[in-house]
Amino acid sequence: MFRENGLQEKSGRELSHVFFLNNRYLEYPHPVSFSDFDFLNDKVIFYVRNIFRTLYSRDKSSQRIGKPKPRFKMTDERFEFSLRQHRFKLKEMLRLKQAYPCAVSFCFHEVFCAQPAVIMKEVCKFLDVSVTMLGSWNTPQSFFRRCFGDSTSPIIKDGKLWCSKRQNFMLGTGGKFNPLSYPSLERTMKDPVKTLLTPSRYKLAVEIFGRELVDFWLKDKNFPYSRETANRIEEMITNVIGAADRK
Repeated sequence: MFRENGLQEKSGRELSHVFFLNNRYLEYPHPVSFSDFDFLNDKVIFYVRNIFRTLYSRDKSSQRIGKPKPRFKMTDERFEFSLRQHRFKLKEMLRLKQAYPCAVSFCFHEVFCAQPAVIMKEVCKFLDVSVTMLGSWNTPQSFFRRCFGDSTSPIIKDGKLWCSKRQNFMLGTGGKFNPLSYPSLERTMKDPVKTLLTPSRYKLAVEIFGRELVDFWLKDKNFPYSRETANRIEEMITNVIGAADRK
């Protein structure tokens, strides 16, 4: 999990479950075979983020570190491919959810950032995991027990884990990640995603997703994520994509 400057002696033996936020499934360009999916025993949670915020983040983050990734460079061609790919995957998700409503669920990134404790409990309920197993998921300082090369436990400084001996923040892979950071809707919403869309890109997005869904993604800063559940967003996507596919 961590390089030399990371935290050591993690209480990993105490872990029973890992909630790993990952949307790489959305990048897979081909249909996924669910032939081995056992809806009586298996559970699937699709983790979905505002597509414009995802594209903006990938484009800008690769530029900030000075090593742009060609596959994330937001050309018009990449933009169109990403949107069509996202629609393709959303359609795949909705079909599986409609076929197995008790075995498939959605987790939306923005809702998780606004209500992490609530979503964690919902995930436990969906997976039939006792809520008592959550333990101290939001207190990583109790998981990372000492600094690298030292018996001293990390302390909290400026909202991050700090090594008193090295006089430095405890950072993980890439020298960026400090596990004390709590999910933040404000941090999630700070990117000006509208700057990503030129008039021609906006027109293309409307052709692919419809104006209602596109405008929601562009203006969701005003959406009450802190009070809403995934159901309303899922319903919105279903009404747009599901209705179009039934024609």
